[in-house]
Amino acid sequence: GDDLENFFIRINAHNKFFSNVPYQMIGFSYNSRQEFCAVLTQPYILAEREATEDEIAEYMEALGFEMDYIDEFHNDQYEVFDAVPNNVLYGIDKDLYFIDTQIRLKK
Repeated sequence: GDDLENFFIRINAHNKFFSNVPYQMIGFSYNSRQEFCAVLTQPYILAEREATEDEIAEYMEALGFEMDYIDEFHNDQYEVFDAVPNNVLYGIDKDLYFIDTQIRLKK
């Protein structure tokens, strides 16, 4: 249940902070509950492993975010949550890839 404006704000923010694994909207469809939704793709990542909590925290702090909880971070504009190891990959190129975190405007 997101409104369209918030959806695009979230996608734009993800692509701004995690540009090495951007979302690309390829169309619209209906999900299994017959709700209208956007169809997104992301690049396929060759991962060595899941990122550690420490690696995620260090990466987010380098982007200017402060940790609220082990999986939640904020800056002056955005909140990123669900930044847990199974949503952040450690690539074979030694970079981190945030593939399924949630981001929203800070309240």
